[in-house]
Amino acid sequence: MKQEAEIMLAQQKTSVWPYFSKSTSIAYLDQIAVNYSITNKGVGPALINEILIEKDGKAVNTDYGAILALFEPIL
Repeated sequence: MKQEAEIMLAQQKTSVWPYFSKSTSIAYLDQIAVNYSITNKGVGPALINEILIEKDGKAVNTDYGAILALFEPIL
């Protein structure tokens, strides 16, 4: 009985963890629009301390020009 109570308590604690859902879309109109979104689908709050963008395993500068340069091959 005690073990069942511990399992139930552990499940309750994990049920409020954040759960992220991500999506990416690219639209080719007059310009190319890239949308990458992350949504917290969990019950508890989620804090994002850092975002890292990589290309070929190397960190990319996150200013607008550097991000735009990532898409030069398809522009």
